[in-house]
Amino acid sequence: MRGIVVLLWSILLFGCNTQANVIPESSAEANKTKNPISCPAMESRNWQAWIDGVAENEPQLNISGEIDLPTPGYQVEWQPGILDRSNPPTQRISIILTPPEGIVIQVVTPSEVSFTMGSPVLEYRSVEIYCDDRLLVDISDVKAR
Repeated sequence: MRGIVVLLWSILLFGCNTQANVIPESSAEANKTKNPISCPAMESRNWQAWIDGVAENEPQLNISGEIDLPTPGYQVEWQPGILDRSNPPTQRISIILTPPEGIVIQVVTPSEVSFTMGSPVLEYRSVEIYCDDRLLVDISDVKAR
């Protein structure tokens, strides 16, 4: 009988919530897993794209520009995307910006970026640079130099 009384008191005091001991995620952690950080590039400028038609084995598409980032130390990675079928074609390229680890000063940092890749053509209608789903720049009339 005493066991039943203890059980009833436990139910009355603590309720029937089976998740009473579960610690909820902090909102920052929840947002990190549900909504990845969007493109940190604040502004961009001075974009150029050209084709080096006399490169060693194949023509090379060269891209350079400058982006403003919220801190110094970002790592830049480029990922070539689709080349559409128009004549001349448009090349899509993504820029992936990874923030530095640890504590970093929060100061807008202009950063020069550049990329070179093999080019199957000697002229592009345009080169579109994306950061996440955001179009940073559309560089028109890219030709061999």
